Amino acid sequence: MMNTHDRQEFDQFLRRQARLLAAEGLRALGTVYDQVGPRIVRYVRAIVRHHDDAEDVLQATLLKLMKHPEALSRAEHPWAYLLRIARNEALTLLDRQKSIDLLSSFPDIDVSTHDVCWQIDLGDAVAAALQHLPPNQKEVIVLKIWEDLTFLEIASILGESPNTVASRYRYALEKLEHLLESSRQHKP
Repeated sequence: MMNTHDRQEFDQFLRRQARLLAAEGLRALGTVYDQVGPRIVRYVRAIVRHHDDAEDVLQATLLKLMKHPEALSRAEHPWAYLLRIARNEALTLLDRQKSIDLLSSFPDIDVSTHDVCWQIDLGDAVAAALQHLPPNQKEVIVLKIWEDLTFLEIASILGESPNTVASRYRYALEKLEHLLESSRQHKP
């Protein structure tokens, strides 16, 4: 998790990279990819079904960034802005895949996988509990805990009010606590 100072530095880094993208084009894209690629894929996997789909969303996100780097350089919170682009691209992908119900099409997050994007060492009970959260709560948990975003930033990404996002987070934590307590009580 990043502290406020680190987040500000990361936002400044993204602004600088956006200006370089505008000036140098593709030559500057590698650095952006290295810094944000795995994090965007990790987040997008909370929305789409497969790692390959998440990689496709990453590519679409970077393509959008290449077309309009000035928008990222002007954004108040560049990292949240870039995640919003990624979310929109993920939802577009789901639409193209003819998903009838976007929220129910979000997969269970497999935090026990050893894949590069999920280098999160959680106990089996926590992983199982996380998989039982409703998709909209799971998405807020990923953005809050793993991306360390504020409720205001998450609200701007999801197109919801900060109060709705905070409520989803609170309910998710309560459900996780209940699920973990239940699993502990059922252990021999």
